[in-house]
Amino acid sequence: MCGFAGLVDPDRRLALAAAIDATSPSLRRRGPDGDGTLLDHERGVALRHHRLAIFDPRPEAGQPMTSASGRFTIVFNGAIHDHPERRAELEASGATFRTRSDTEVLLAGLERWGVDETLDRVDGMFALALLDRAGGEIVLARDRAGQKPLLLASAGGCVAFASDLRALESLPDPFASRLRGIDEDALRWYLTLGVVPWPMSIRPGVEQIAPGGLVRIDLASGRIARGRWWSPPLPESAADDDAPTRGH
Repeated sequence: MCGFAGLVDPDRRLALAAAIDATSPSLRRRGPDGDGTLLDHERGVALRHHRLAIFDPRPEAGQPMTSASGRFTIVFNGAIHDHPERRAELEASGATFRTRSDTEVLLAGLERWGVDETLDRVDGMFALALLDRAGGEIVLARDRAGQKPLLLASAGGCVAFASDLRALESLPDPFASRLRGIDEDALRWYLTLGVVPWPMSIRPGVEQIAPGGLVRIDLASGRIARGRWWSPPLPESAADDDAPTRGH
């Protein structure tokens, strides 16, 4: 279990360092073994990560982690169960690794295979945020079953995301004044089902990214494009010979 948060501020309105630091107290309980921050003032991006070290406890395996080419930086919560197999595939195609972490394997896959193919290849539970410098965007993705939480909010032209609702609640304005109160529709669903269904959350102004969801945030404009990298397969259609016969 790890925790992360991030901000996109296209108009450079926020004090990025202070804003992202405000998320740390709520994330620390999810990741007591280390923490890291990326501040990219040129692009108006901040990323914060608190780590629970599992596969490789060394500092070199900490996050945010940047790819060998420098194009991508990732913050990631979860586990890639088949990372040894994916590591072997990547090494066979020329990739080299400096850690034993599944994060580095995931990052190398994203660089070698691209977002959609990598997510389709790996077996795991995850929520991630990927800064793509060449593409000028942040990519958010959540695992197929939605085992790891991933939340999104926008306010005043800025966009925030986190693996913990309390991290978003800790942000200063323009977020603080928007993320107050209870979404009554979400509360009704919770009292009925015992869970708040996506895209709602218990707070107005905060949405849950769907299981299998893929969100792209344009760094220049803050525009959010929502989609899916995976959807559950639909049941097969009934066989033709089971259908009623016309005219009888």
